Amino acid sequence: MSFNLTLMNNIQTSILIPSYNCEPLLLECIGSILRQEYKRYEIIIIDDYSTDNTMQVIDGIKKITDNIFYFRNPGKKGLIYALNYGISKCRGKYIARMDADDLMVGNRLTEQTLFLENNPDYVAVCSSMQLIDKNGLFLSNKILFEDDSFNIFMLLFCNVFVHGSMTIRKEVLEENPYDEEFMYCEDYELWTRITKVDKIKCLSSIHHLYRIYESSSKTAESMRIQRANVLKLYASILNNYDIDFDKDELLLHFMLFNSSSSLIPKERIISWLDKILYSPNIHKVFGKEFLKTQRDYLHRSLSLTTN
Repeated sequence: MSFNLTLMNNIQTSILIPSYNCEPLLLECIGSILRQEYKRYEIIIIDDYSTDNTMQVIDGIKKITDNIFYFRNPGKKGLIYALNYGISKCRGKYIARMDADDLMVGNRLTEQTLFLENNPDYVAVCSSMQLIDKNGLFLSNKILFEDDSFNIFMLLFCNVFVHGSMTIRKEVLEENPYDEEFMYCEDYELWTRITKVDKIKCLSSIHHLYRIYESSSKTAESMRIQRANVLKLYASILNNYDIDFDKDELLLHFMLFNSSSSLIPKERIISWLDKILYSPNIHKVFGKEFLKTQRDYLHRSLSLTTN
């Protein structure tokens, strides 16, 4: 009993892992956490009514560590429910997100908690990631930009933050739960909400291995829901900056960073980007020189330049 009380008092970070039928990879995921040099954590597993041997895997891990806690949903509730329920079970000052089929590398917990301790004006921090295949083999690196203004600006167009490598102050998540209305883009919506008033930092250090699968498990219905919700989110983002748009412009905006920009005539893309970049509120927030640089960046990223 005294050990448990000592552990409870020593917890600084809660690692929140929602899981559904991840038995083959869950042990590897948790093993990557146990190898961290930082030890002031608890692991919170929210099992969304798995039908595999997830519970047996957790029982085995509990024999070697006391800081893992397992909660099983009474039925399949979905990711957003699992995340919000998990937040209520976390006792740490910080909540570090992980997915059950991904891996934690480097000194993520040390670096991220130290950053938040030393920078009280930031409410969250995330790290860069390495993409791996289903067998754990290297595919590519995704290195994040550390420039805060750039990241806030790019939220206009895409989700620049890595959800699975994010550590967030617990009170921020308690005040800003994940929104069920934005299924399949709930993290993107959360970042747009948080960054209206608070700051999120990106680190260029790679602390996360993200597993890519050859075939998507998403059904046609889930893809339809995701598309509808992302369009709804883009509409909200554009409205926040008082940028007028019609249905065609909203669809164009959706296609820009969703592997579909090659289907749009370049002059239409340039016209739409200029409408955003020269809008009064965007100019007021970011400034002329910054936007000139970002215009060049967007043109290069979307292959709009001729050289």
